[in-house]
Amino acid sequence: MNAKVKGSLLLLFSLLIFSVNSAISRIYDVNVYTMIATTSLLGVIYLSGYFLVTKQRHLFRPQQPPGLLFAVAIAVLVTLITFYSAIRLTTVANTVLLHYTAPLFAVALAVLFLKEPFEWQSIFAALLSLVGIFLIFGGTLKPSPGLLLALASGVSYGITIVLYKRLVGQGNLFSLSFITGLLLFVFLSPSFFFELPSLNDFLFMAALAPAFSVVGPLLYYHGLHAIQAQHASIISYAEIIFTAFFGWLFFGEVPGTYAILGGALIVLSGVWIVVREAKG
Repeated sequence: MNAKVKGSLLLLFSLLIFSVNSAISRIYDVNVYTMIATTSLLGVIYLSGYFLVTKQRHLFRPQQPPGLLFAVAIAVLVTLITFYSAIRLTTVANTVLLHYTAPLFAVALAVLFLKEPFEWQSIFAALLSLVGIFLIFGGTLKPSPGLLLALASGVSYGITIVLYKRLVGQGNLFSLSFITGLLLFVFLSPSFFFELPSLNDFLFMAALAPAFSVVGPLLYYHGLHAIQAQHASIISYAEIIFTAFFGWLFFGEVPGTYAILGGALIVLSGVWIVVREAKG
């Protein structure tokens, strides 16, 4: 099999796994903070096992600047809280569509903070995204809390993307996942004093954690090695389709006309940005 085709398939399988995680998060009978704390802890445990089994104990040590690691963990924390809170307040499709406004915010932040060159073509992409957001909001300037949280997850994810750009080439990505997960657990561990997951929820999370914390990232990173970054970014939009499908499958949610049109504009703007960056 062609290496690029294999890489693309690995990415698609990883996105399929991540999409299942996003969709089923609504079924947990526990608050978002405890859910993230529990899944982060389980992820750290399973990654530790992976490091030990593969004799890669050096991955336990952080390889990136501590300040930048802390900033990334905060950005990921805000992204997860807003994203999973939104899923419980609006449809899965609306949440993931607004979440994928992230490339727009990443470009704006990169211009402001990383001093990357500004391109007027980005204005076109921004206008498309704004119209898409307006349509998903139902053509009103008074959106629901769920939609606002979903959009906030897009902003924070954009910040995460910019921070990750600073970390490229500064260490192993599995080590980064381990340290980030550990910090997330530390930040949110006080939530256990207010609510613990039920035994059923915990067992369900524990059963799925290997796929979400080890297998999914493993497929994703191996896929990235085989294809160009801009192609991977475009393929990542398949997550929107996967997540919307699982929203329909598990909860019977069918995106409305406004959501479909708005989502199409957001995807188009995101692909436009990726293509422009590739040419740059």
